Amino acid sequence: KGIIQSSTMPFGGTWTVPDTLSRPVRDAENLQIAIDADGNATAVWTEFNGKKWIVRSSAKPFGGTWQEVPDTLTFGGDNPQIAIDAHGNITAVWQKYETTHNSIQSSTKPLGGIWGAPDTLSCPNQDAGNPQIVVNASGCVTAIWRANDGNNRIIQASSRPFGGSWQKTPDNLSQSDQDAHHARIAIDTNGTITAVWNGFNGRNWAIQSSTKSLGSPWSIPDNLSQPGQDAD
Repeated sequence: KGIIQSSTMPFGGTWTVPDTLSRPVRDAENLQIAIDADGNATAVWTEFNGKKWIVRSSAKPFGGTWQEVPDTLTFGGDNPQIAIDAHGNITAVWQKYETTHNSIQSSTKPLGGIWGAPDTLSCPNQDAGNPQIVVNASGCVTAIWRANDGNNRIIQASSRPFGGSWQKTPDNLSQSDQDAHHARIAIDTNGTITAVWNGFNGRNWAIQSSTKSLGSPWSIPDNLSQPGQDAD
């Protein structure tokens, strides 16, 4: 069975003996990790309990040890992603298995607090998956994912200001009449977000992109790859 382990190398030192974060008797995978400005680390992963995949998390303060019992973020989840803002607040997103479809959910753990109840980011009854997440210097979090609007697979996004709530209706980034998937997201020091994905233009798969400056809407998608050539 796969297990989640961790080792730390202090500046000028050597790697420590590995710590096991997941439960040894359970299969675990899909590890992600983030560290805040003070050196506090938080990891998320999925762990199989014999019936369902569980999204779990563990934290380690700078110079300390990993918590003895991991936190459970959700039952029936997959593909967790994590981001930490400059204040040490942690936000995780994941793909949640529903009865008829998959949704995108998120939970936040404030510095020194506990994980909050999950919010659902994706539209009701629309199959969604493969989330990605970034956070800016002010603590505003943005997530993107692949959704199915009933006709096409599209790329959607949602943002949540520091201390606020996720927007009620996600933004559509890709063109509504074109299939799109494999979205990735990045943010610069000015808070400008760039998303890229693989979109089908009717003839070829192309690499497409959209940007969102602080306080502005997402831009019209640009085609980055060469016309007439498949790109992936």
